[in-house]
Amino acid sequence: LGYLLRPMARMVPAVLAIILMITGSVSFAARSAIPGDILYHWKLNVNEEFKSALTLGTISQANFEVELVQERLSEIAQISLDPTVTPSAKDRAQIELESQVLKAENVISQLEFENPEAALETTVKFHSVLNANQKILAHLEAVSEIDGKEQLQTTVKTIHDTQLKVENKSSQLTLRNTDAFKAQAKIKTAKSKISAVESVISTTDKSTLTEQAKI
Repeated sequence: LGYLLRPMARMVPAVLAIILMITGSVSFAARSAIPGDILYHWKLNVNEEFKSALTLGTISQANFEVELVQERLSEIAQISLDPTVTPSAKDRAQIELESQVLKAENVISQLEFENPEAALETTVKFHSVLNANQKILAHLEAVSEIDGKEQLQTTVKTIHDTQLKVENKSSQLTLRNTDAFKAQAKIKTAKSKISAVESVISTTDKSTLTEQAKI
């Protein structure tokens, strides 16, 4: 039995190397996949999930999710005027966009409790992504054929609705950060006053002790 297992054991590294090479090649090819492509599922569930697993910390994760919103919007823009893309692929693109927007919103909400200042920065970035893509897709909607208009209208509406929520979140975070800054300033002022009082008390005590010593 040992004689049979030894050759198989020698083959394991070579088999693993082949598997890694094939996986790497597929992942590389899937980077530019769009809805309707064979490798699109791999792009979402292997490439992006792997990157997500390597993204440490809520701040980095929130920024990564916003970047994926940009990727979903870019995919929609890319397929919107392509007559070879099927309606089901376009529907898939819209579903993935809405799912990704929700993920980004959830992570930013989590970040809000951990680091309001970083949450505000990410929210501003999120709004910029939405604003830029709304202009692009609105233009594509205006020049597209009737068949493509409906899907683009749905996407533009999704962007608009998300923008309203993001703007509201941004206002809340701005107010929260302003209140926190004011509170920190008050604490700093209070500590300064306490230090000044302690200094006066300490000086007074030393003077009193000196006078008593003289007596």
